[in-house]
Amino acid sequence: MDDYRPIGQVAQDCEVTTVQLRDWVKQSLIQCDHRPNGRYFSTTEYDRIRKIRDILDEARKAGTKKTYDDVRRELFGESLVQRAEEADQQKRIEQMMQHALTMSLTIT
Repeated sequence: MDDYRPIGQVAQDCEVTTVQLRDWVKQSLIQCDHRPNGRYFSTTEYDRIRKIRDILDEARKAGTKKTYDDVRRELFGESLVQRAEEADQQKRIEQMMQHALTMSLTIT
């Protein structure tokens, strides 16, 4: 089950400002739960928030500027790589299971 935390705590935990978090939500880079008493973020968003912060910080330190579209492309590219790696791992597991089944049938 997701653990939700208020925007101020998330900002502090992830070393960003509440203004940045609100802007990133507005830009659909991250998601939050709008409640009567404020915005709440799932702790599953923490890695994404930190990644966005790092992308923008690295660009600033390099003297360049990243647009939100640039950030989206980086996040999307990273997501595609992760999915491909997960698919490869699943394929290897299935091959190992098939091999084990074949060996089991050969022994009996």
